[in-house]
Amino acid sequence: MRLLHVEKLNFQVFYPPNIPKYAIASHRWRAELEAMLADVQEKKDFNGYGFQKVKGFADYVKTHIPDLEWVWIDTCCIDQKSSSELTEAINSMFRWYREAEVCLAYLQDIPSVNDHSLFEASDWFRRGWTLQELLAPTIVIFLTQDWQIIGHKGSSETGRQGTPLQIGSSLNNRIAAITQISENILQDYSNSHAMSIDERMQWMVGRQTTREEDLSYCLLGILDVRMTIRYGDGKEA
Repeated sequence: MRLLHVEKLNFQVFYPPNIPKYAIASHRWRAELEAMLADVQEKKDFNGYGFQKVKGFADYVKTHIPDLEWVWIDTCCIDQKSSSELTEAINSMFRWYREAEVCLAYLQDIPSVNDHSLFEASDWFRRGWTLQELLAPTIVIFLTQDWQIIGHKGSSETGRQGTPLQIGSSLNNRIAAITQISENILQDYSNSHAMSIDERMQWMVGRQTTREEDLSYCLLGILDVRMTIRYGDGKEA
């Protein structure tokens, strides 16, 4: 697992059981604008949108969760050019979100914490990959485009040690209304163990992915299956 150091902005690869505690990022990709692994390694386009978003996640952890030194961000912590690394990452991703100390969901289309209608309409709730990013973590803190806390999903009693989290008010009931996922599952994903595959598949209704194959790949962790990742297969994935 490749993690980004929030102070130094450099990467280190860790293997179980020696993975340190980390925060994990969730966000809506903006094609061609994101900072990828090489961009962050080489500090390319430091003032660009993608690099500033990476730095924003790192700065948020430094400021608000100072006992954590590491963050995982999908855009730059996976070598997208390596098919073997991409396969491992996509098959491990649900577990990585599950085991994170906290998930930070950055909603770039929400300028203010006061406009509730914008939260409900956020594109974050319409994307395929963000489904597991909503379900897997023990706690998700939702942030506006200027990194202000909107509120949280999950339980405020996470049992984590270290700096108390600033999480805002619970959004479980609002998110349940948006997603049609019951509050007890949002509170604790283990409550979904008795649900059928068809019931879980219903959570994807209305969600989209940029690549057709990702409609399948983004469900791997939710359905508890593994597979080799092969882009180009389209609906056959």
